[in-house]
Amino acid sequence: MEFAALASYASLSTELVVALVVAIILFKIAFFTIKRVIFHLITGWATWYALSWLFGITLQMDLLMWTLTALFGPIAVIGAVLWHTFM
Repeated sequence: MEFAALASYASLSTELVVALVVAIILFKIAFFTIKRVIFHLITGWATWYALSWLFGITLQMDLLMWTLTALFGPIAVIGAVLWHTFM
């Protein structure tokens, strides 16, 4: 009877350690992702502003463009400007 209680306690502590490690890893991944998305949005906005102000290229930034900018950064803005300029 005593061995079963001890095995149950060891299993519970192992599960707790694994859950804690997984939670820490998930938090680090989420923080890295949020930081990357914010950085992409800021650099995308700066690229859009520079292209609009310096070169006079008008580009309508709708929800789809902001979503692409959040994923790919200023590459999406530059691609859209090139597409509208040369196509």
